[in-house]
Amino acid sequence: MASTQKRDAVPSSACDKTDYTKTLSVLVGPEEVSFMVHEHVICAKSKFFEAISRNDWKERQDRVVRLPEVLPYCFALYIHWLYTGTIAFHELGFEQPLDAENNEEAEEEDEAMEDTTDSVDGHDEKKSAEETSTQPDDESWHYDYCDLFYAYTVGDWLQDRTLTNYAMTECIRMFDNYDDDIKVPNSKQISWVWPKLSKHSVLRKWLLDFHPTSVSPEEFAEELYEYPSEYVAEAALKLVKDIAYECAQGPTRADACDYHEHSDGSDCPYAKQPQGDTGADDLQKGDD
Repeated sequence: MASTQKRDAVPSSACDKTDYTKTLSVLVGPEEVSFMVHEHVICAKSKFFEAISRNDWKERQDRVVRLPEVLPYCFALYIHWLYTGTIAFHELGFEQPLDAENNEEAEEEDEAMEDTTDSVDGHDEKKSAEETSTQPDDESWHYDYCDLFYAYTVGDWLQDRTLTNYAMTECIRMFDNYDDDIKVPNSKQISWVWPKLSKHSVLRKWLLDFHPTSVSPEEFAEELYEYPSEYVAEAALKLVKDIAYECAQGPTRADACDYHEHSDGSDCPYAKQPQGDTGADDLQKGDD
C-alpha cells in the first residue's frame, strides 16, 4: 500500500526537471554585459542560481539576474564550463582581467619609449600580439594559473563546488608536473586573486601551503613589494609556525648542538645532552 505521508513542500524550480525552453538573462559586471543561459543548466551546477530559482527575486517576471561583482570574462568562462565541462583557455570574446592590467602597463611603457626611441627605417618596431605571446601554438599547452584562478573565483562566487574542486585539482597537477618557470604562481597572479578569496578559501590555504616554500628566495625578494601585504604577512606567520614545529616547538626542545659552533670534525661535548639547564661552568669546559 502506498504511503499516505506527505513530503515536505519544496518550491518548484527549473532545477527539478530538464527544460530547454526556459532561459535567464544574466547581466554581468558594472556595464551589465548580457548573457543568456538555460535556467535548468545553471541551476543544476550553481547553488547561487538554484537558491534564486526557488525564491522570488526582484526581477523574476523579466527573468533577469544581475551580477555586478562578476567580471564578464570570468562569467563567459563559467558558461563554457557549464556546457562543455572544461575550462576554456582560448579567446572568449572578452579581455582577460590580468591581460587588461598588463596592457595598461605596457601602454604606459610604450608612451615613455616613444619619447626616447625612433622606428628603424621608418617601420614600427613594435611586435604584434601574436609575436609577443608566450602561449605555445600546439595543443600540448593546457591551463595556466590565470585560467584556474579565474575559474576558481567565479565558481566560488556562484557556489559551484564541481568547478572549484576541478580548478584546485588542476592547480595541484600543474605544481607537481610543470617546469620550474611556471611551477608557482607569480606575484601578479597572486595579487589579482588574493583579495577575492575568503579567509576559509581552499585556494588561499593552498597558496600559503606551497608558494612561500617553492618560490626561490631571490625571486620572492625581488617581487616582495608586488605581493599583497596581507599575503606576505600570512606567509611569514605560517613559515614561523612551520619552523617552530620543525624545531620541536622551539630551541629549548631542539638538540643543543644545532645551535653550537664547532671546528670541522670535532666532537660536541654537549651532543645528545639531556634536556635541562646547563651551568656556566659546564659551558666553559666545553669551549676549552
